[in-house]
Amino acid sequence: MNFNPEQTPIPVSLDRTLPFESGIEYNPDYYYRMIGEKGYQDFIEQGVIRAKQDSKHNYEQAYYFKGHPLDRYSEKGKEVDYFVEVDSEHEDLFEVSALGQYPRSLSDISDANKIRIYKVEAGKGTIVFDSM
Repeated sequence: MNFNPEQTPIPVSLDRTLPFESGIEYNPDYYYRMIGEKGYQDFIEQGVIRAKQDSKHNYEQAYYFKGHPLDRYSEKGKEVDYFVEVDSEHEDLFEVSALGQYPRSLSDISDANKIRIYKVEAGKGTIVFDSM
């Protein structure tokens, strides 16, 4: 596993915050998923981004959104949130769901893939993991 939770976070300019708070420039070809504190801790421990583990739905694979993260899946009321950005180079790891708009991963996305994880706190984003 390549992830080192002690690595120095990379500050993101003030304009790089979540779209529902201000204007981060997302890549329309990249895949995004809100993961929250539990999802980030799971990534630290397991080295993968996967479906929520304590969900009543028990999804086998995680669903993403193409072009930007959906704020409806943020952890409402939390001061800190996290989301993952997956490079479109990994397009073969996704399939479009029956709903037609939420690509789901065909396998867990790991730290070996080209991903970035952002921590958002008080409306400001910081990259806490970057393998792009």
